[in-house]
Amino acid sequence: MQIAGVELRRLDQLFPVQHLQPPAAKLGEAAGAQHRQRAVDVNVGHADGVGEVLLAGILQSLALARPGVARALWIDTLIDSSIFREWVVNVGRRDTRARIAHLLCEFALRLQAVGIGDGRRYELPMTQEQLADAVGLTSVHVNRVLRQLGEEGLISRDRRTLVLEDWQRLRQVGDFNERYLHHDLGNARVA
Repeated sequence: MQIAGVELRRLDQLFPVQHLQPPAAKLGEAAGAQHRQRAVDVNVGHADGVGEVLLAGILQSLALARPGVARALWIDTLIDSSIFREWVVNVGRRDTRARIAHLLCEFALRLQAVGIGDGRRYELPMTQEQLADAVGLTSVHVNRVLRQLGEEGLISRDRRTLVLEDWQRLRQVGDFNERYLHHDLGNARVA
């Protein structure tokens, strides 16, 4: 997406897909008959980030035939909503230091959930400019805050590799509580 000539990326596109991104199942009915036959793409991710395209009708049929799949899609939608609400709070209510600390904590857990990083060390999946876009700051300000967090002993960096040196203090600075990520549902069985 571009705004005023600046390329913006959705934050969830920076991660290998953790869950399905389903289309609105009722889009065809709500939008009218001409949309009922239209294919809607759904990105079903793989660990390497490569996706497959499925027709929305197939996914909808699968969800209707398998209640466990329908439940999983519904849970995924609720998790996406939860993450969205947290990001509104992050950009709208937290100071700059807290925004970045929060994002670094979230990255640690989300990357660990998909098998990248160990929860305390990971490769930052974005440039400082992209990080600035994500938290509503300038890249200069992001650089300054990252340097400050390093000087306080909360993080250390070597190029794009980031180490969370003091997890508890970084969580406090970022007002971070991982419940909104709902990683406790990650092991739920789908019938």
